[in-house]
Amino acid sequence: MKETWASPLTKKRYHFDTKETPIMMCDILGFKNLVLDSDISDLKNIFISLIDGLSAINQKNLGRKYFTDLPSVFEKLEGQFPESYNLKYTIVSDTILIYPDLELRQTPLNSEMELLMLSVASGELFAFLLKNYSLLIRGTIHCGEYCEIDPPKVVFGKAIIGAYEYETMQNWGGILLSPSLCEKNRGSPILITVFTEYLDLPIKSAYKEKFEKECLSHSSLPHVLNWTKTVDTVDWTPIYDRAKKIENLDLREKVIKKIDETKKFFEGKKRISL
Repeated sequence: MKETWASPLTKKRYHFDTKETPIMMCDILGFKNLVLDSDISDLKNIFISLIDGLSAINQKNLGRKYFTDLPSVFEKLEGQFPESYNLKYTIVSDTILIYPDLELRQTPLNSEMELLMLSVASGELFAFLLKNYSLLIRGTIHCGEYCEIDPPKVVFGKAIIGAYEYETMQNWGGILLSPSLCEKNRGSPILITVFTEYLDLPIKSAYKEKFEKECLSHSSLPHVLNWTKTVDTVDWTPIYDRAKKIENLDLREKVIKKIDETKKFFEGKKRISL
């Protein structure tokens, strides 16, 4: 819902857009060390490349690898994809938000299709950063009410808080589908094409009880984005090498543990797919 509000102080008018769509929040793991070890010019090139990649997403030509096991599902859904997928995104340092444009609600697309497109786009982002910069991301796709002000670019709401909480619970590089979205999309082909059950999902010890309660309350098993379908091989050496440069021993061990858990997921899913 689009509204215009006037400031009680300056009388300046601001444009609000209140939504309730799936939204993905992620952090780039190891970004702090990348910043400290890189020249500002290199960082500019990374972000220009990232912005170009996000801006150029066209859903009709995206994500086919996710449907290799069920091509009939892709053929059924392909005709419903819009000619151009209007993703919006906000980037603040190592945190990225991706969410659908409200214009999608003016098409025949339903919430399930919005989730599918956002999920595939999130997988492409994961593969892009891994392939080009040996960087992992950790995030969550969640749904709830949030509001966007543009300009200036401001995004806030309960969906942001929920996505952040689930994101920080995880101890690896991957993207979780929140338990409430799992429940909402139970029986959808999305859960067996783009996502996969992952009972060994590494949750930080401080959050295990809370996460288990969330899954039980929504009668859902943990589902994560199966990015292994878009990534054939991973060169783990530069990822580990960056972690080994961390001077703080405790932090270094924590980061290496995240990489270990990510590698375990990748190798396990690749063996299953073979």
